[in-house]
Amino acid sequence: MRGTSELIHARLCYGNNAKKLYEENEILIQTGLIDTTDEQPPIDAAIIKIDNKEIILTKMKETKSGNLNIKEYAGEQYHLTITDSEKKEDNETMYESDCIVTIGNLKSEYKLTGRYNLGL
Repeated sequence: MRGTSELIHARLCYGNNAKKLYEENEILIQTGLIDTTDEQPPIDAAIIKIDNKEIILTKMKETKSGNLNIKEYAGEQYHLTITDSEKKEDNETMYESDCIVTIGNLKSEYKLTGRYNLGL
């Protein structure tokens, strides 16, 4: 995908729908690895964009519940929870995802589509 952040090796990218991800390259959330130094292993993280600023969140926890994969990230006072449900579309694995972003008492919920970044 063309619009992934330079800060992360994006594995999964999330947008409002598959068309926006494919045709408009609209990426709202990215998850993957951030390289730090040779002495430290890469950090599992997510990047969200708030007011055109990329916010890096570190993965805190990942659990599975039935066919759902639940990932939790935190950083800079933000919390992100992504609940993925896998689906196949045109021989490609996609995800229907419920995403919750919180900071303090503010909470935003989104239904997004996730897909693998094939540009890796």
